[in-house]
Amino acid sequence: MREKDFGIWQEYSWARTWDLVMDIADRVLVLDSGQRIAEGPPADVQRDPAVIAAYLGDEAGLATADP
Repeated sequence: MREKDFGIWQEYSWARTWDLVMDIADRVLVLDSGQRIAEGPPADVQRDPAVIAAYLGDEAGLATADP
């Protein structure tokens, strides 16, 4: 498997794991560099700007930084 292919597999694997956790969990705790950035019901955590920024990046235009 080429390195590029492995990166695509990691993204696919992470997305499937994320979907599974969101389907079966009542509450989710999200860490970024060991710091808690969100906690609560999965639907709320998925929309949290800090989670979006940490895992998708601000450059995606999905989250805005606090002033």
